[in-house]
Amino acid sequence: MRLGEDAPSLNSNSKSKPKTNSYAIPPQLKQTYITVPLPLKISVLYSFIKTHLKTKSIIFLSSRSQVKFFLALFSGFQPGVPLMALHGKMAMEKRTNVYFDFCRKKSAVLFATDVASRGLDFPDVEWVVQVDAPEDVEVS
Repeated sequence: MRLGEDAPSLNSNSKSKPKTNSYAIPPQLKQTYITVPLPLKISVLYSFIKTHLKTKSIIFLSSRSQVKFFLALFSGFQPGVPLMALHGKMAMEKRTNVYFDFCRKKSAVLFATDVASRGLDFPDVEWVVQVDAPEDVEVS
């Protein structure tokens, strides 16, 4: 799976507008959504992780603090799958190590901000979960 290969740039320094008519959803991609009441957000996400232990999942969160919170919380629960985090405030070397470590694993959960959607190739990912909308996306 390649995330962000043809995606518009989310870089606020970008001056050009992306072409919106050049994108297509692959026919084999199934998109689904659920609306979860805020008090159930943590338990629903944990239930998702527990029912997908043998897969690779990327869980996008809206901020670095949420990434760190969910990693710490769910690591304490020991769900039975490696948990990892990737966000923009990590040193480049650490981000690179996390990226390659995640790519090597047969199953893992990567909690990430939108930094992971910017042109990184994540092989064998079966689930991409967008928990919240990113806070820093420009809407035109």
